[in-house]
Amino acid sequence: RVNKKYQTYEIINNNNIKNSESIDFDNYLQNKLIIEKILSNLNDEEKEILILKIVDNLTFKEITALKKTNINTVIWKFNKIIKKLEKIKENMEK
Repeated sequence: RVNKKYQTYEIINNNNIKNSESIDFDNYLQNKLIIEKILSNLNDEEKEILILKIVDNLTFKEITALKKTNINTVIWKFNKIIKKLEKIKENMEK
């Protein structure tokens, strides 16, 4: 079923019971655009570190091994990224 704001999907779980899940596509698209705008302010290395830490849920030690760098450098860069994102968020709220 589809209506103007929501699209409904039927999900069949292991017991063959159908569940409906509604997604607000307007909200999804708005959030996607905000995330893209925020990420466009980061350079490639900053995006990589952020994704490895937040999305892939890697530890600083694991990121250090992948990037072949010092753990203190990775931690420093991650903290710098977070501060940069906070500043971007503040500017977007104005």
